Formats: sequence, C-alpha cells, structure tokens
Amino acid sequence: MRAFLAAVRHENFSAAAEELNVTQGAISHKIKDLEVKLGVDLFRRTARGTIPTEAARGLAKAFEGALLTIHEALEEVMPSQIGQSIRISVLPGFALQWLFPRLIDFDQRFPGTSMSLETTEELTNIAAGDSDLAIRYGRGNYAGVDVERLFDDHIFPVCSRSFLSDNGPIHSPSDLLSHTLLIDDTRSIDGYSPSWQRWFGHVGVPFHKGTAFKRFGQSNMVIQAALAGQGIALGRSALVVDDLISGELVIPVKKAFPSGFGHFLVSPKNLSRNPSAREFCRWIKAQAEFSQTKIHWLLRDCFAKI
Repeated sequence: MRAFLAAVRHENFSAAAEELNVTQGAISHKIKDLEVKLGVDLFRRTARGTIPTEAARGLAKAFEGALLTIHEALEEVMPSQIGQSIRISVLPGFALQWLFPRLIDFDQRFPGTSMSLETTEELTNIAAGDSDLAIRYGRGNYAGVDVERLFDDHIFPVCSRSFLSDNGPIHSPSDLLSHTLLIDDTRSIDGYSPSWQRWFGHVGVPFHKGTAFKRFGQSNMVIQAALAGQGIALGRSALVVDDLISGELVIPVKKAFPSGFGHFLVSPKNLSRNPSAREFCRWIKAQAEFSQTKIHWLLRDCFAKI
C-alpha cells in the first residue's frame, strides 16, 4: 500500500522510490504485482511519468481511509506507546535555520520522547497518518486538518558584515541593483511567491533584468551564500532571526514588509490521542512566540521607514 500510495501521489516511480528509500525497480515490481493480483492496469506509462488510472485513484482514496482507520485503532489500544514517538514533516530551510538549533531544548525537557524528522518540500498527508505533525510555509489554507500560525513572514534584504564592508555603503533600495542578488527558487503558491520583484515593487524601485543573480534550490542555501559573502539575500524573518541576533547577518536597507505568507503548524483532528505530539505543539508554539518577539524588535526601524 505504501508503494502504491507514493506512486499515485508523485505520479512517478522514481520519486516514490526516493520517498520510501527503495529502488525504482522495487516500486515497479510491487505495482506490477498489485496489477496482476487485481487484474487491472493501475498506471499509464508515458514518457513524462506514470499517470494513475481512475481505478488507481479510487483505490488510493480507499487505502488512505483504511490506513487512517488502522492508525486510529492503534492509538486506542496503545496510547502510551504511540505517545512516545513523533513523526514531523518540515521544510528543509526551516529545519536547518530555525528548528534544529532548538531541538536540544526539547530533548532536555522531554527525554522520553523520540522524534523522527522528514525534511521535504512535499505536502504530507497528515489526515491519512503519513506524519503526526507538519510545519509548512504558505497561506495556511490546508483542508481536513488543524492549522495554527507560528510566524508571520516578513521579507527584507540581508547580507554579511564582511560583504557590506567590502562593497561599500548601501544607502537606498536602488543601490542593491548594483550588487549580486541571491535568489531561492521558491515554488509559487496560489500564483504568488515572495521574491525580489515583489520587494522592489513594494519600495517603488523599478526592477531591471540587468541585475546580477545567483540562484539556489533551497532557502537555507541562499542564507549560507549570504553568510559566505556571495551577495545579498532576500531574508525571511523566521529563517534569519538567529543570524541577525548573532550579528552574522545585517540588514543593509531597513525596509521590510509582510509577504502574505507564514509558517504554520499542521496537525490532525485527533491530536488529543498523542500526548507527546501535544507536548511538542505547546513547546514549538512557545519557542515561536519568543522568536516572533525578537523579530519585531529587530525590524522595528524597518517598519517605521516604509
């Protein structure tokens, strides 16, 4: 079922194999075996991937419902054991820049709880029991689950102190166009993504194509490039708060504005049955509130000058 559901979700056997940490051949073999047993074709093999048939989509929906029922039944009969483990799906950038440095505190407070973190850009099916919790970046419109905002998201330029000293003072937004701008290829959500174009439009500066860019696949890679003095990044408040506090990063142009996005804690409707997950939720909300206070303090001058 896991191989089948992953293949339906990704519409690609290679991606399904990567998710389950097996070979593509293993996924293909399991799917073929299932097709033989059922006597129906579940996927159409094309040059672009493996497209689930209507029969496959209907079967996947039934499997997901069955897995959720099994998960709930296990929680009923083994509440003490289920509660000692948490599976959390989290975005790579948020995990590396904000969550990982704080997990020592959680381990010290709750030494009996084991935690499994999956860092992925993909949306995890919390309702079907794929993970106990998830932390996602977007607008917070996730159906069938409970959603709580952890962070408001503000975007603004950041660079290393050494970059600023080596490349002269930067006085205005237009000065940024003379320097290398670091970009992460954030996928569009609802037709919108926080970007340099959005930031320059907000501060009233025309954004021209002659500007030098360096592109990276993930937000944490952009931040690391900024720390290494490779250019100026568009910082997201939650991901750069610690580096700003430490002084590793600075804000060369003090203009910040809300991106319209945020970081959200996503949990199932039946979270009350997992005591350790509830403890983690309380812990991370307290940590986020503390960080949010620091962010507002760091950006107090940025808002005043917009």
